Amino acid sequence: LNQWLVSRLGEEIGPQQTFTRFKAFVEHDSGQKMGDLLPTIKQQADLYEAWTVAADEKDRQLSPVELSVYRMKANEVELLKPLLIWLHTPGRELPRAVVDAVVAAAESWIVRRMFLRLTTSDLGRVVADVIRVHSDASASEIVERVTSHLSRLNASSTYWPGDAEIRKALSTEAAYRRFRVARLRVFLEAIENEFRRATNQPQVPRRGYPIEHILPQKWQDHWAVDGLEAEVERAAHVHRLGNLTLLTTSLNSKVSNAAWNVKRDALLVHD
Repeated sequence: LNQWLVSRLGEEIGPQQTFTRFKAFVEHDSGQKMGDLLPTIKQQADLYEAWTVAADEKDRQLSPVELSVYRMKANEVELLKPLLIWLHTPGRELPRAVVDAVVAAAESWIVRRMFLRLTTSDLGRVVADVIRVHSDASASEIVERVTSHLSRLNASSTYWPGDAEIRKALSTEAAYRRFRVARLRVFLEAIENEFRRATNQPQVPRRGYPIEHILPQKWQDHWAVDGLEAEVERAAHVHRLGNLTLLTTSLNSKVSNAAWNVKRDALLVHD
């Protein structure tokens, strides 16, 4: 109900304000009797439930909206849910491609900030602003207007990081230590899905697959290098995103830490 109110009003509403703001909305803002408003709430609640149920199905091929709901749950954020509800306002009937493009832009804005471990505390206000400012946008202009809105943000607490900043950060970030496993798995699933999409393969199942280090954490026995400087350089690569992959089954420690020719064969079976 809180998220529905945000989608209707374009205001950031704290959980404790939900009842009083909803009461004021019904009595002063909506222009509808409660009996007329309830069917609309019910219709959108049913859709909300459908997204949530679909997102929990591990082998289902999810739409971009359903996938966004799954990723929000894994990342423990719900910032985009008012936006999803707003995009599906009854009577608006936006084309699916338009909805998907708006969701992709908003998701990129949030996830890129997560990659850089930037604050998300002020993003709810921005989502509410997007809803309020662009509530009159037509289907032909809403993608451009929302994308431009997010691109113009320039405060450190809200801006949309660009490609160069992301590449620079991820080239040195010890991602395995910096991110929770569930969040890191979402990143790796997205990478896997992008590769699969290019060859029309289905999405990777969301079964909580193990995350494996390709260069093992205990690399010294079989992946040795000469000299302290080389050891420091190699150790710095262990926890980076590029050294991680999803596996269908955990490799036992003997194989996981083995020489590359042995480990490669195991990865080809389980990757």
